[in-house]
Amino acid sequence: IRSLDTIARALCMLNHGAFRVENSNSWVGTCRHCKQQKPLQWAHFYSRRFHSLRWNPLNAMVLCAGCHYSFHHRPADFRDWWLAQIGPDDFQRLIPPARL
Repeated sequence: IRSLDTIARALCMLNHGAFRVENSNSWVGTCRHCKQQKPLQWAHFYSRRFHSLRWNPLNAMVLCAGCHYSFHHRPADFRDWWLAQIGPDDFQRLIPPARL
């Protein structure tokens, strides 16, 4: 799982124009929400515990720590913002499978 996380994180960061800090695991680029150049985090709409969505590119974006933290404390705002970012059709594809 750790290797797949590393690959998925790197792809997400690169797809959003971030760059890796030399000799580090840190990434820097433009936060998708506040549009500021900052260190970035690999943010997910649905928790990474949902393995069926963990590496889905629609479920991952780059956010600075402040925006990432803020959104997790304002879930309705987070949902509305994510929906606006990816559109309703792709957002519908993100619904986790039901647990039986």
